[in-house]
Amino acid sequence: MFIPFLFNLDNNLKHTYWMYAKFVDFCLKNELPMVVSKKFYDYKCNDENNFIYFETVENYNTNLKFDLNSLKNKNKIEYVFFTQDEERKILGNFSINEMMSNLIKKRNKIFEEILDKKIQFLLKKYKNLKAFITWLYYPSLNYVLNKYGIKLINFEFSSIRRNNYNTNLCYLTFESKYSYDKVKKEFPKFNPHFLFSREELLLLFSTSDNLSLLKKLNSNTIYDFGLDYGNPTSYYNIPFATLTNEEILNKLDKLTYPKKISIRKHPAAEVYNISNKYTIDNSNNSVEWILKCKRIVTMASNIGFEAQLYGRPTYVLTDKIPFYFDSIHDLNSTEDYVSSIKLINYFIFAYFVPYDFLFNVDYLSWRISNNNINDIYKKNYSYILKQYDISEDFTKLNEIDRKKILLRKVHGFSDTKVNDFLSNINRSYDDLEQEICDCKTKLKEKEIENSCNKNKLNQLEFKITNLNSELYLIKSSKGWKALENIRRIKNRFKN
Repeated sequence: MFIPFLFNLDNNLKHTYWMYAKFVDFCLKNELPMVVSKKFYDYKCNDENNFIYFETVENYNTNLKFDLNSLKNKNKIEYVFFTQDEERKILGNFSINEMMSNLIKKRNKIFEEILDKKIQFLLKKYKNLKAFITWLYYPSLNYVLNKYGIKLINFEFSSIRRNNYNTNLCYLTFESKYSYDKVKKEFPKFNPHFLFSREELLLLFSTSDNLSLLKKLNSNTIYDFGLDYGNPTSYYNIPFATLTNEEILNKLDKLTYPKKISIRKHPAAEVYNISNKYTIDNSNNSVEWILKCKRIVTMASNIGFEAQLYGRPTYVLTDKIPFYFDSIHDLNSTEDYVSSIKLINYFIFAYFVPYDFLFNVDYLSWRISNNNINDIYKKNYSYILKQYDISEDFTKLNEIDRKKILLRKVHGFSDTKVNDFLSNINRSYDDLEQEICDCKTKLKEKEIENSCNKNKLNQLEFKITNLNSELYLIKSSKGWKALENIRRIKNRFKN
């Protein structure tokens, strides 16, 4: 049995009510209980706009894949509630933001005592508790569950989500996502049978509207650095930030001109205080912004992976996030290192999972019993290709033919449109190759020029050496010494 767990001290449910709605749908379909803060149950949701970021059409949420009508049956679920009194006890004298930051980062004794009683109650009633599933990871919850041999599964959306992409890929981890230990341990064991190129991955996952941006993948950039300006009031970011936004900007100021730094604000943040000497981004989406920047700088944001996917040198400034692995960490450097395509394939097919799997009981049971990274990769990979009716023999084709299949199957392009699109992309690549060739020619010319200058310098040095030798011979001669007194008298008259 899997038990959804949803706890939050924040009384503003604008950004989190969708979690409850999806859990309700999941519990009703699978006859499961739920552990939840009672305010979610009591909340009156009469407006589809409560589900921000997620489009709802005729009471069906197309991104989260559930019917809003399921909320009418929420009373059919068996609940274990966190009461207001329990939440006040946990909060103590802290602000909500301070305590939520603490609970996400470290254990809390009061929280654990309350959790322990609730889990003991559930164990008496249900004999086969496999795991709790949650959208927010709490170390205290993990600690108490471990005492009883119960797993904790943590969900969260990745940066590959509907808006810029045609699907949702999500975290599914048995520990906090705020660590790169899992990647460090798993990636050396990752042995895929095939690696998609960067362009193929973007053809597979990008929306058709965003395909035109592929032409800018290798274009000249406008800004030297793009800073993902974290939400300064978010209890997600505060616990894991090693530098403030201002400290990061002070370091970037030493590397380039302020106007060559583009700042993208978090869409959920309401208050910012940013100097107008920097360029504030107004792009339609994060992809457009990334492609304008030569390098991307982030703290604990998912945008770090998106920048890696688009081949941008990515500075990740905290080791409390998976994308710290194989990224740049030193802001004193203008290194242009790009994460490997193998790592990108690992994140997409082995670390993240398709959204549909988050609420698939069979898949969750399989993941609990199987932690082989290559088995996980194969299952996720096969599922994604199957969504577009793409045969796994696809991998035996050359890259051009694979791209044609992706354009036809994923985006519904006709043969004519496929050929036009690829010829435009190839032209941009040809332009890039020509630019590289031109640069090599200029470099060769400079090397020849430098070589000529070096020869002239060597000739001058040789001539100086010879003249010095000649001068030494003259000064060592008897005639020179014999005329010493005459030269002294002559010098007196000069002075």
